[in-house]
Amino acid sequence: MKTLIIALFLSALSSSKLALAECATDLNSLAAVFHTEEFSSRWVETGARDGQPLVVTITPERGGLFLQFVKTGAGLWASGTADICNDRGGVTATISGDQIKLGPAAPFLLRMGMGGGATFRLSLQGSSSLQISASGWSGRFAPSR
Repeated sequence: MKTLIIALFLSALSSSKLALAECATDLNSLAAVFHTEEFSSRWVETGARDGQPLVVTITPERGGLFLQFVKTGAGLWASGTADICNDRGGVTATISGDQIKLGPAAPFLLRMGMGGGATFRLSLQGSSSLQISASGWSGRFAPSR
């Protein structure tokens, strides 16, 4: 009986280790978080109805990853140092309230909803499509140079 209890405890312990988030700290580890060999650091929105796609860049900065959304022809939408992690439920990028900067191109409702920080869900489909979504918004992006 003791052996069974110990085995169950060890099994639960190893399962909880698997539940820990795998987080990126640089572009190489970002590819690992997405379980791919390469991950583009620049993405362009493919379905912008207004003809002004968002351009998303992810760059290393101060020991972390800086996430920036720029609306073509209008300027900064949002930016900040992000925690980008795969927590078994998918990849998320979280910019805390003290890190997020909302720019002049950010719509009013976006400003109201993201002023305290934001979490974006990132879903890579192959190597040529990235779905980014947040509360009340989503977009599909293609890699760009």
